[in-house]
Amino acid sequence: PIFVLGIAPDLSERPQERQEVAPGQTLAVVLSRGGRIVSTLRVTAGRRLGREDIHTIMAAGDVLTSALTNAEIFSQQAELITRMRTVDELKTVFLATASHELRTPVVAIAGYANLLHSSWDALEADAARGYAERVDSIAQRLNRLVEDILDFSRLQSGNSPDTGATLLDLAETVGQMLDDQPDLAPEHTVHYLPGQG
Repeated sequence: PIFVLGIAPDLSERPQERQEVAPGQTLAVVLSRGGRIVSTLRVTAGRRLGREDIHTIMAAGDVLTSALTNAEIFSQQAELITRMRTVDELKTVFLATASHELRTPVVAIAGYANLLHSSWDALEADAARGYAERVDSIAQRLNRLVEDILDFSRLQSGNSPDTGATLLDLAETVGQMLDDQPDLAPEHTVHYLPGQG
């Protein structure tokens, strides 16, 4: 037999090893590996068991210990593989979501920049300023999104992000999103009252 920790059983150093087990008596064999008790094997003798029978039971106990230890290690490895697959799937979903979230503001910035470039002479100063402010606002949102992705990357590598805890004003955030993308909910009017969100 191959023992999982590379330790062959030493039958010569059994503490308080019994020389004989009478019929009907129980022999308890502690199954341990690497200083850790795995289980206990209890054998009730159907006939008189001599020293060789007891040695055979002890050897069978060592083989059983190896089998139990191998099964435990296999179970841990299977659980680890399942976790790794889950993490891999989450990464795939995260990348798909992040690429979509990055594409949206980039398209908006490009659209406003193109509008400003192609219609600069025809635009009134207030309209041009409004478009420029939207480009700036969307660019800031894009920057925050990139920072969030970098924070996620730092967390994944075991480093803490350099940001302090901040409160999120949900009403302000949703209002800003709707201002940046008016086509998101054109049939609704959202009123934001600062300080009462």
